[in-house]
Amino acid sequence: MKKVIIIFISLIVAAFLVISIGKYFVEREIIQRDQDVDEKWNLLKNDVYLHAELLSKINENNKYISNDSLNLIINNQKMINECTLDFSENEYYLNKLVLKIKADTLSNDSDLNALESKHKRLNHLVLNYDTAARNYNDFIRSFPLNLYTFKRYKTKEWFELKYGIENENPKTKYDKDLEWMLEIEKSKGL
Repeated sequence: MKKVIIIFISLIVAAFLVISIGKYFVEREIIQRDQDVDEKWNLLKNDVYLHAELLSKINENNKYISNDSLNLIINNQKMINECTLDFSENEYYLNKLVLKIKADTLSNDSDLNALESKHKRLNHLVLNYDTAARNYNDFIRSFPLNLYTFKRYKTKEWFELKYGIENENPKTKYDKDLEWMLEIEKSKGL
């Protein structure tokens, strides 16, 4: 009987140690992935500000938008510390303005070249951020980790905007995706 109790207690202690060690490594991996997402976000966000400043220079004499309105959008963007639907929507409108300016042909080729090289860099940074955010989301949603991370961690939004080309409004796209998912649930009787 003593041997059974000792074995039982040993198994409980071993299980506790395995769970504790596993929890430590999972937490460490989540923190590392979260820091990677934040680092990529900060790089993207800093370049977005430089993009907006370039846009301000090109928007001489308030030809396309009043500088007050442009500054309001830029200041709102500065206050957002993570990727959100509102941030994406503001960038959507700024990108739309850039496309309008490009369509009207910029006053000189150097502005156009600067804008196009900025778009290439921004699209590269968007890809890096989206990859990091998806890796983080996939990790915390994977089974059996999702049993542990379910309410402790929230997923990261990704930034599906491509600079320099026409995009769909992120809020409209989000609403369409939500309606589509609800229709699938209804069709399956959920």
